[in-house]
Parts: sequence; structure tokens; C-alpha cells
Amino acid sequence: MNEFLRIQRMCTPVWARWYVFSPCVLSSLVLLGAGWSKAISEPTSLLSDLILTAFILVAVAAITRYSGVKAWRRTTLLVGAIRGVATDWGIEWTTANTTSKFEWSKFVKVRQERDLSLVFYAARGLFYFPRSFFTSEHEWHQFNKLVRSRVKKG
Repeated sequence: MNEFLRIQRMCTPVWARWYVFSPCVLSSLVLLGAGWSKAISEPTSLLSDLILTAFILVAVAAITRYSGVKAWRRTTLLVGAIRGVATDWGIEWTTANTTSKFEWSKFVKVRQERDLSLVFYAARGLFYFPRSFFTSEHEWHQFNKLVRSRVKKG
């Protein structure tokens, strides 16, 4: 579940991430409330805006977590076990219900982290490969080397 939630976070558009969303919420509340000039002259007038912003952000975080856990449960029930294979031709992704084959030219970008690689075929369509899919460190490094050589890093 934690890997699934992490993949969901990595796919979140920049505008929806907390470090963009939080200042936007606070700015909106200040502008709708006291206004910037009053906020600068009387910083204590921001207290209610800060409290409301904190409440909104906690609520958004809770709702996001709940919806992520719910999506994980639905996905695991629907998809079952997952197996992905990368070859010189492309990637084959197999679940209990489907098999998908994509040649390397269909992939638009790759995001790699220490223990997770995401290979995108669309803006939010991707195949994910956590380190836990691989039996050895050598296999993990070989996979990442192959992906980097076939897909531009985005």
C-alpha cells in the first residue's frame, strides 16, 4: 500500500502538490479576508487566516490519504498480482486480468528514484517498477540501465 500511495504522489501534477497548493490557499484567504495591506500593517490579523489554512490543508491531506487507500484496495482486488518484464523490444505488463505490451518508442518519459522507476506512456499513464520486483541488486541496476537507454528522462 505504501508503494502504491508513493506512486500516486509522484504522479500528482505540480499545481496540486502541497508546496504550491498551500501558498495559494493562504493567499486567497488573505485577499478575501483582511487584504494584503491590512495583513502587512497588522500581522496578527493573519492568525485566523493561518488557522483556516491549516484546517483546510489537514482536511485535504486526510481526504487525499483516504481516497488513496480506497483506490489501493479497489486496485488490488481488481488487478491481483502484477508482473512486468522489460526486454530490448519494450515492456510487457501482466496482471491477473490483462497483458499489455508497449514497444520502447511508445514511452514518453521515465522518472527514477533510489528504489522506484516509473515508465510513462502518457501524462498519467505509467508502469511502475519498485525495487521489490527484482530478486537482486544486479537485476535492478540492469533494468534501470535499459530504461535510461531507451526512454528519455523526464
